[in-house]
Amino acid sequence: YYTGWLTNGTEFDSNRTATTPTTFPLNNLIQGFQRGVIGMTVGEVRNIYIPSDLGYGAAGSGSSIPPNSDLVFQVKVVGIQ
Repeated sequence: YYTGWLTNGTEFDSNRTATTPTTFPLNNLIQGFQRGVIGMTVGEVRNIYIPSDLGYGAAGSGSSIPPNSDLVFQVKVVGIQ
């Protein structure tokens, strides 16, 4: 499970209320997220700070993540495949 915020506190994505956790291959994620979850174990919760250059950089992402935005994620690992 995860929630993502801009550093001003604006939430841009979350699956905290989902009935099933999100599953994804790490190589499809931004570099900062890939690095941030290394070593996490099942049941662990971690806050991950991602500087813009390891996130979406100058391009931003859609209308919810402006260019050059630093990001903060809270991640809970419920399983590892």
